[in-house]
Amino acid sequence: MRVLLNIKCDDYIDFGDYKEALFTSKHIMEVIPELSENKIYVLGGDVYKIVDGKITSTGDGWYIDDAPQKKDVCYKKTVAFLKQYEKNNKEDFLFSIVLCDENKNRVELNDIK
Repeated sequence: MRVLLNIKCDDYIDFGDYKEALFTSKHIMEVIPELSENKIYVLGGDVYKIVDGKITSTGDGWYIDDAPQKKDVCYKKTVAFLKQYEKNNKEDFLFSIVLCDENKNRVELNDIK
């Protein structure tokens, strides 16, 4: 089953056959309550930055093994990763997030530019 979520992304990276939605850390933290209300869980994500006007992967990311069994854990780990990453790196970053529902079905965003 494919689940679509209506959250507007801040930017995206086009891989040709699909687009990856990207968010600021602030935006992700703002939508976590909405995700929680809809029983949508963060499984992890990747980190991107803009270099010479192009979005590039940093190769960094995070993954949460126990989502959605422990939904509070997945949100806490996500927020902790985002805060620590930005504290350690004094640049602006964009983050992709991997989402699933309570049955571990992947959740996709249906509002990518």
